[in-house]
Amino acid sequence: MEKLPKSIYRSLPLLRVYLDDLQEIENILKEHFDGKVEVRTKDYKIDSVEELQKLKDTQINHIRFIGGTFDLDVELKPDNGNIYCTQDCPLNRGIVSQIEELLLKRKRRFDINLAKLWWVALIYSLVTLFWFIKSGFSISIKVSLALTGGSILIMTYYYYIWRADNRRHSIVILKHKTESPSFWQRNKDQIWLLLIGGVVGSFLTLLVQLIGRLF
Repeated sequence: MEKLPKSIYRSLPLLRVYLDDLQEIENILKEHFDGKVEVRTKDYKIDSVEELQKLKDTQINHIRFIGGTFDLDVELKPDNGNIYCTQDCPLNRGIVSQIEELLLKRKRRFDINLAKLWWVALIYSLVTLFWFIKSGFSISIKVSLALTGGSILIMTYYYYIWRADNRRHSIVILKHKTESPSFWQRNKDQIWLLLIGGVVGSFLTLLVQLIGRLF
């Protein structure tokens, strides 16, 4: 009877990684697996991370590093990300921890923290509905503004949850960190949509208030 070796598995949060990070992962694996590293995207098997710059895409959502003969596997996919090692030993734990620490620096904290606010959105929605019914659908300007603020919060929350669930768990930017666009450049279209949504929400709230007073 032979005891089977334990494996190592690390689940990764929402990430936005850059070419620099991919190169570091590749170097770590090459160092420990005598250069035997395989890199794959959804459609290609490539010899080096540098080849990613030949792709027409500036962003992908799937990349995989295989060290050795599937001894250590780092995979960032559209719906999740993980690090898997077939054998648990001090050396492999060190390699996994090194890669995990590197990737956790690229955690999309804003998306993750916002995703934790689902209970705030739920409570706010229930309180808003209670005020609306209690006032007989005739609410003050202050309450209207509160409703508007709540609607923006809920819209923002659901928008980012939708992005996270819409197969965008792992965002891989095929540029170096210093070459990548700023937060505003990446998200200006979405921010404008949220602002427009807030204005429309305010208008609808005031319209409902006006109709309630008339009837």
